[in-house]
Amino acid sequence: MNVSVAVVTQDGTQTATRALRGAITTGCLDGILINNGCCSEHLYTIRSELRQPVFRFIDLDPARGLPHCWNLALLYAEHPWVVIANDDVIFEDGWLEALEAQANAGYRCVTLAYPKNRWGCFALHKSLVAEMGFFDEAFAGIYFEDEDWWLRLQEHGEEPALIDAVRHDDGLRRKDRTTHGTKLALSREANESAFKAKWQVSDKGYKTKGKVDGRQCLMMRTRPEVDWHPYVQVWG
Repeated sequence: MNVSVAVVTQDGTQTATRALRGAITTGCLDGILINNGCCSEHLYTIRSELRQPVFRFIDLDPARGLPHCWNLALLYAEHPWVVIANDDVIFEDGWLEALEAQANAGYRCVTLAYPKNRWGCFALHKSLVAEMGFFDEAFAGIYFEDEDWWLRLQEHGEEPALIDAVRHDDGLRRKDRTTHGTKLALSREANESAFKAKWQVSDKGYKTKGKVDGRQCLMMRTRPEVDWHPYVQVWG
């Protein structure tokens, strides 16, 4: 199975190196590191440690929202299946076979770190993105871009597979953040406002992290599909 793995990092030198090395040694032949606005010394350290030709590097300065990084992963990936992971994911033996089994079962969206952090590592087939559009870059920083994608999957009638195939461990990343003194530019409040503006929520409210049930909580998209992703933003 031909798979591209893209790891998004902002301040996790050790974890990003570990994640990409784990993916390559367990079968992946196309690795992408997206450095989301961290210091040049951070990227230099990772590139020095990852000298294999299968690795490619995208350096963003300043940092962009997580959806922008995910879109870049899809655009630069060489293979139809694209695994997108946070830098605190550990790829161990068997993850690629587990993904292949779900692909053979007809799934085109597979979350690999279920249930601890289902969107911390997930896989998409490019044909699904071609039908649904890219991730919505109206969500700056992080938060609610995953909720938006989950609802769009429901609207599209696509059922994701939820499997536990990789290990999510943020202990070392916390150590990295202390070492580099870098803080994530979190934007929960702004993204929640963008989410509510995009989706019309019933008076019963909404539940996040993929727990929205269309029968219990009616949600209607109020923004047209063309606004999900202006293609020009990908190259900005």
